[in-house]
Amino acid sequence: MSTSPIVCGVDGSRGSLAAARLGSALGQRLARHVDFVHVAVPAEERYQREKSAALQAELAKAVGEHTPLRITTGAPAERLVAASWHASLLVIGTRGVGALRRALLGSVSAAVVHSAAAPVIVIPPPAAESQWTLVEGRGVLCGVRDDHDVACAGTAAWLARELGLGLTLVHVVPPPRLPVAPPGGAPPPGLVRSQAEEASAAARGLERVACAVAPSAPRLTRTRVVEGPVGPQLERLAVDDDAALVSLGPSRHGALAGALARSPLPYLMRRGSRPVVISPTPEAVLGDRGRFMRGRRDAERAAPGGS
Repeated sequence: MSTSPIVCGVDGSRGSLAAARLGSALGQRLARHVDFVHVAVPAEERYQREKSAALQAELAKAVGEHTPLRITTGAPAERLVAASWHASLLVIGTRGVGALRRALLGSVSAAVVHSAAAPVIVIPPPAAESQWTLVEGRGVLCGVRDDHDVACAGTAAWLARELGLGLTLVHVVPPPRLPVAPPGGAPPPGLVRSQAEEASAAARGLERVACAVAPSAPRLTRTRVVEGPVGPQLERLAVDDDAALVSLGPSRHGALAGALARSPLPYLMRRGSRPVVISPTPEAVLGDRGRFMRGRRDAERAAPGGS
């Protein structure tokens, strides 16, 4: 990870103020500058001045006096994504609308998570309500599906080590969609593997991921395989383990498919009691040169002193 700043989106909502508190705590623990940003839609100058003053007062109450707030204008999701190009972490809140409504109508948090070039930490509504703090957590819980989530596990390992927390890599085996073969019997047509075989393969995959991230992982690292609905099981484990953060890899399907398929990411962003860390998609980080240049140009414009 670089020494780039932590960017924190602030809009005055309960979730964004919780994000500001978490961003400030992360900045102190990781020794990084925190850039508090409010993206305002173009409006009358007087209204903007009044709103900026109110936001500054709210930020001061949440984080502390004399906390600078950078005001920029434009589309919030686009500006925050542009800011992610020069950030080590992006911290935002979410208003917690239903997964299907978010998939159909869109939301700033969903758009940022999909396109950001840096890991995004989202504060779900229950976490914002409880004002969860890093001090209360004992570890980082990272959901791993397969070897493609090595980058996600690496981000979780870095955060756990730098924050002085333990790391748990967990694979949740979802309930089978096809009938499970009876013990000693022939599997039904179309069945690939039994639940036991799935769990065994998951354990081997977790060990490979653990070995891959071992150089950057904290000493206290463990792996777990559990069965059940993925989102609820990750939330249960986060509560049982007193996790400070829950880390996930990027979604591998569209927002609508994720909402209908009960993907763990929409579930945790809406119902999670812990902040959720989402790793960037490969496309966001390794896009073609034209996209990279556009992203860098937008980031330079969004940075302090940018034109």
